Amino acid sequence: PKVAFKDSSESKRKSLVMINAPWCNSCKVMMLATFTDTLNIKYLNKNFNLIDFNPDIQDTIIYKNQKFFNLKNQQSPFHQLAFALTNDALNFPSLIVLDEKHTVLDVIPSYITPKFLNEIMHYYGEDIYKTKSWQEFMLHKK
Repeated sequence: PKVAFKDSSESKRKSLVMINAPWCNSCKVMMLATFTDTLNIKYLNKNFNLIDFNPDIQDTIIYKNQKFFNLKNQQSPFHQLAFALTNDALNFPSLIVLDEKHTVLDVIPSYITPKFLNEIMHYYGEDIYKTKSWQEFMLHKK
């Protein structure tokens, strides 16, 4: 089995998990536009681990000492970990923000523009989320 998201002792960075599939056009556009935008690439590489997660994979994955599978049946057509990370609200694409210990901080279930990703990265990357709500953060940016 694969161990998902290396042991937190190895990294002092938060992670962004991009849940996407090869058949998802919005996912493809987001990967090509949002994550390669010059506004984001330097900050992203410096402050986050980016994890590209295809929920169609068949691998057994260990996450937080629990095994997750892809049952690939009618009730559960995608990998169990995709459902766990999105609190059973899987959409394509979905961006999951994880802290340094791989605890889910946020789930953003939609296409994200480069500008919006930049705001998300700064909000979580600079630990602003610990002292301000998203609304307060966005209000003070203007």
